[in-house]
Amino acid sequence: MKKTKEITVDEKKITITEMTVKEISDVLEEVATDGQKVMEGSKPISTIDLLFGAECSGIMISRCSGIPVEELNDYSPSDVRTIIDEVKSLNPFFFEMVAKLVKVQSALPQPESKS
Repeated sequence: MKKTKEITVDEKKITITEMTVKEISDVLEEVATDGQKVMEGSKPISTIDLLFGAECSGIMISRCSGIPVEELNDYSPSDVRTIIDEVKSLNPFFFEMVAKLVKVQSALPQPESKS
């Protein structure tokens, strides 16, 4: 059974949920697709991802909190931090996996940049 936790941020009640394995797979796919669009220049990077993306993408925050990514911009950075902390506490397996992927990726040879 999925774990949930209700928190109050900026006087709003938010339910943070643990993701299923399927939801984790879906988030990874969505983040990869979103990242590709940013790299191609067909989509700008979100401010949420600029602020917190290395730690927790806007997509992940949205999926676990039910708050649309666009609406996350209405929260203060400290409120977003509170939400991220709860997302991380309920989804430790996801964040452990991401840390492993980052470690593997950093060990891979990087393509040479064209000048």
